[in-house]
Amino acid sequence: MSESADYVIVGAGSAGCVLADRLSADGDARVVLLEAGGPAQRAEVSIPAAYPRLFGTALDWDYGTTPQPGLGGRVLRWPRGKVLGGSSSLNAQIWTRGHRADYDGWAAGGLSGWGAREVLPYLRRAEDCDCGTGDFGSGGPLRIEELRDPSPATARFLAACAEAGIAPADPDRVLEPEGVAQVRTTQRNGRRYSAADGYLSRAAKRPNLRVITDASVRRVVIEGGRAVGVEYDTDRGPGRVRVTGEVILAAGAIGSPQLLMLSGIGDRDHLRQNDIALRHHLPAVGEALADHLYVPLAFAAREPVSPGVESGRAELDQYLRERRGRLTSNIAEALAFVRSTDDLPAPDLELVWMLLPFVAGREVAPGHGITLGVVLLQPHSTGRIRLISADPAAHPRIDPAYLSDAGAADLAVLMRGVRLAQRVLRQPALAQVLGDPLTPGALDESDAVVEKMIRLHAETLYHPVGTCRMGVGDDAVVDPRFRVDGIDGLRVVDASVLPAIPRVHTHAPTVMLAERAAEMIRADRAGLGKNISDGTKGGVAVTNSQAADLQQNQQTHYETRTEAAATLRRAFAAAVAEPELAQTLREQQLSLQIITPGTEYEVFLDAHGAHERATGRPVLRFELTPDTAHEIFLGRLAVPQAVVTRQLTVKGPVAQLRSLRAVLPALCRAYTEIAPAVRETA
Repeated sequence: MSESADYVIVGAGSAGCVLADRLSADGDARVVLLEAGGPAQRAEVSIPAAYPRLFGTALDWDYGTTPQPGLGGRVLRWPRGKVLGGSSSLNAQIWTRGHRADYDGWAAGGLSGWGAREVLPYLRRAEDCDCGTGDFGSGGPLRIEELRDPSPATARFLAACAEAGIAPADPDRVLEPEGVAQVRTTQRNGRRYSAADGYLSRAAKRPNLRVITDASVRRVVIEGGRAVGVEYDTDRGPGRVRVTGEVILAAGAIGSPQLLMLSGIGDRDHLRQNDIALRHHLPAVGEALADHLYVPLAFAAREPVSPGVESGRAELDQYLRERRGRLTSNIAEALAFVRSTDDLPAPDLELVWMLLPFVAGREVAPGHGITLGVVLLQPHSTGRIRLISADPAAHPRIDPAYLSDAGAADLAVLMRGVRLAQRVLRQPALAQVLGDPLTPGALDESDAVVEKMIRLHAETLYHPVGTCRMGVGDDAVVDPRFRVDGIDGLRVVDASVLPAIPRVHTHAPTVMLAERAAEMIRADRAGLGKNISDGTKGGVAVTNSQAADLQQNQQTHYETRTEAAATLRRAFAAAVAEPELAQTLREQQLSLQIITPGTEYEVFLDAHGAHERATGRPVLRFELTPDTAHEIFLGRLAVPQAVVTRQLTVKGPVAQLRSLRAVLPALCRAYTEIAPAVRETA
């Protein structure tokens, strides 16, 4: 079977679902999404506490590492989602956005425009959170909620952290996770809310998006230095998608480098060893593999705490009837981000409070229990992904090289983390919760015992990144616009491109990457209609100088539109604070949101400050596209005219839209008075 499309996306995980939704939003863009797994039809996917039962099933790639010398020669299982939604359908649903030190570090390392200020709008674009703190987004595709029924034991853990000197996290500090707090999760009304739920479910209704499940991609087809399609296999036979635009790999930190190498992109010697024809020598493919290693300190519990342990159906019946109870738990109910030494600029350790006793890998001890996990957030050790053969069905060789750094800094940090965890576990607040230790040596502080415990019990926290690293040097696979070096029409967008492992759980940063990549891809298409990095435009050959001019024009157009949106943002921000408009909004009992989607300046504004969104007032939302913002900025289009011609979209509850007559004149008057002054300062 053969078909054509403007875009083909390989992998329907967290990033792939975002891309499928955002790219298919352009009605004239034909998008094909290929996923090796199928729909998430097992009940355990939607029940928040049931995800450990999905490991090792047909919904899991069930990878394994090579024997790890740093971990006593053990082979670790690496579950990854093989299902619509990818690992967002199997994970612990934790939403941690990242630390500004991570993002600002990317920018300082040469990735201009990737600092904390620049990435925050893309996190907020994804979010639908009534958290009331931390400047979260609202109205986005992913629902973010507090736990519905956290365990009383979790409150005791928070108290124990306070007794041990770990301060509560400040919810108002944006992109600065530090201290201890209950988790925020990707749940909706007591159910898991994966990337497939948030993004793909709405996109799948569009006629220009085709989702093909149970499709195992063999390779990217490359002709003349350009990606022109992909070949895949299904139970129904082989298939091929030919693209007029781009191939986008979103197969994850394992799948994406594997596909690049299978397609002839990678280290020439390694490809030759596997009898794969070289298309482009790119030795960084599969390198720089980083992961969060954690040490589980497991204990029996003196009281019922663990979901799914009780016999009978009472717990399940309560969940099915009310979406309440222990089964709404994500297991890992609280996190503490801490520094191993006081002189560090940001946390390098995490404590994860879990309501199951994990004793060996994914093995759970019988009965009620808890685990306090000690997580190494900033490992120095890095590994690699390599092919075992040219067979696409063969799992690659995964060597994370845990605890292999020359200075043994990773081991030293983990040992400090274990001792901090032991201090928390000894606090009076946990005395009524903890029973006997199930991890040998869990409370022994001697160096020899702690090191032995780490080497014999440390496990993956399921956060592999970096194998198609974004950067500007020879150690990079993709550039800051996600384009694969040396091959036109090919991008990688998933956790594999993270320049360095973030000091948080990786789901939110991955979604952020995909949101920004989708914007870049759409901007490239809108500016030129084609990717012209190969010296062509619309199939017509152009000279290198012409191509450079076209690229410069596209960048200038994009920057001008973005500048216009930024200026309008300032104008509207000032307008919203204008007394008459504020009074009108109060009288109408409305919140006002003004956004400019498709730019880095997407913002939410209201009359009384961002946190008023949590009060539950109905929202009247104005959306300006970058082009409309540009027209208003240039004075060619007035705000009332934009509304009348539907170039400025107004959204809100039907009853509240009737209030538009009262709100819009006040908004327009305020904007008309303020915008020229703001424009002059732009």
